[in-house]
Amino acid sequence: MDAALLGLDPLFLTNVKLIIHDLLNLERVNEDLIDICGTIVAVERNSFTTNYTVDDSTGTITCSLWSAAEGYDYKPLEIGTAVRITGKISTFKDERQIAIYDIYPTLDPNQELQHFIHAILLRKEYAKEYKLPNVMKPHVQELIEQIQVDEQDQLGYNSQRKRVDKSTFEKAVLEFLRNHHVPMFSKDTARDNPTLTAMAVEILSNGRGKKPTKMEITYLFTKAVEKLLKEGYIVEIGCNETYKVVDEEYLAEFIVKSIRDMSKQMPDKLSGIRLEYIIKSISADKEYASLSKNSNIIHKIVSDLVEQSLIYATGRNEYKVFM
Repeated sequence: MDAALLGLDPLFLTNVKLIIHDLLNLERVNEDLIDICGTIVAVERNSFTTNYTVDDSTGTITCSLWSAAEGYDYKPLEIGTAVRITGKISTFKDERQIAIYDIYPTLDPNQELQHFIHAILLRKEYAKEYKLPNVMKPHVQELIEQIQVDEQDQLGYNSQRKRVDKSTFEKAVLEFLRNHHVPMFSKDTARDNPTLTAMAVEILSNGRGKKPTKMEITYLFTKAVEKLLKEGYIVEIGCNETYKVVDEEYLAEFIVKSIRDMSKQMPDKLSGIRLEYIIKSISADKEYASLSKNSNIIHKIVSDLVEQSLIYATGRNEYKVFM
């Protein structure tokens, strides 16, 4: 069955109910939201997340609530609290975890037991391949033609797409990270996406005639992230191999403001602000300090601003703002 028809499956948009043992042993991870129930057995907070270790008697897993999702007065739940968690499966430093979308205490003492029973019973349903109703089968091709998929979905659903190369793969990784559900990520995060994994397999299989190993796939993802880091599209946060995508809109506004502010201080009103100063002013922001070395993204943003007529060149690598 064509993958474009999977949205007709009644289970397609439902949260997947799992016990932690099954979650940890999944061979393939997709983008579905999952539900688990369990008891908090450990709580750890850092600058970016509140990490809950949850136990449902079949296993334990770390569930991370990112700071951006917390209020300023957020108070972590206490150890021993029975909770229900909705989120997405992710990988951080080769450890499977859950990025929390929603977490709340379960007041009904039977809710965890009910969840366990439902998760066990639903195993068979999740394992079944969706089959179109007989009345639809004669119209399969017509259905496929009517389904409109946007450019991002087409990457995964269009069975007749062109062969991908490393450059296309790197752009797809960046686009995935830009649309990721949490602001921070590790080198392993993109590897959980089945569409990107399929692209990696296609690249590595091209002309070889054999399926690539998991190590080769991991290496390709690692090199893609390292290249994005080198070019300045992502930056490392702290020193624990945690990254975030550079906010290009913020940088564009920052660059325009820096040029405008510095121009007011210059005695020569005709001279522009040199690119070296722009890069230096951006690197003063602790979060973007690394861009002083990996400044490709800054050159790109400056070029975009010139094309948009928001700034103009007064000389080689010198710019002013249109007043």
